[in-house]
Amino acid sequence: MLNYTRKSIKMLLIVLVLLFLFASTASASTFVVKDVYYENSEGNIVRIDYEKALEDVHGFPAGDSTLYDATVDAVRDAISDFRTVWVKVIIDGEEIVIDHSAALLEGRSLKQSVTDTDADYYDVGEPDYTYELVMEDGVAIEKAVGELALIDAIVVVYDEVGEQWLVYVTLSEEDLPDGYAVENVAEVLIKGENAAVMPATGNTVWQLQVEDKEYFWEDDPVVNEEDIIIVMNDGTEYTFGN
Repeated sequence: MLNYTRKSIKMLLIVLVLLFLFASTASASTFVVKDVYYENSEGNIVRIDYEKALEDVHGFPAGDSTLYDATVDAVRDAISDFRTVWVKVIIDGEEIVIDHSAALLEGRSLKQSVTDTDADYYDVGEPDYTYELVMEDGVAIEKAVGELALIDAIVVVYDEVGEQWLVYVTLSEEDLPDGYAVENVAEVLIKGENAAVMPATGNTVWQLQVEDKEYFWEDDPVVNEEDIIIVMNDGTEYTFGN
């Protein structure tokens, strides 16, 4: 009972602080924080769904502040290492991105910077992020997102002679994340199954063979981007259709 009471008090304090900081008045209009972005220690830009973090805190019957706490830690870490932090706010229904770290350098808090419409740090546009801070198995982790156009084509065809379905996934060499070459692709998973790279394609074309009527296949199967996971040789996974 005592632990539950302490947790409830912590959640209440978090809510009060958030209401004070992020639902303030700006030019006779209220603003709310939608997303937070930060540059991590590897130089990747990470997006946080701040609205979800708040929803988790308010969760019923017991709130969960894990994502919110991870957000605070990520922002503190970025600022301490002089890396950039951006905040997307909504003002009168319009989304505005503030270069929060630049505003802080000018001595302006978020509450103040949302009114500085002529400042260089106001309405800078959404940064090109390649990771998101998300919840997975109760832990907040940075996970690569499928905003990158890594997949150039998906072909599903039935082979009557071999009585099998074939799936071909072609990767785009031009749209690989910074620091990666197509040779860095270690695995392509299609509906959880390992595809095989086709020889003489420069690691760009991957094939999956599925015997007719096996497990997930239907009479006319469809494979979408969300069915595909691309794994790099350093273990980084890219998922799609998020």
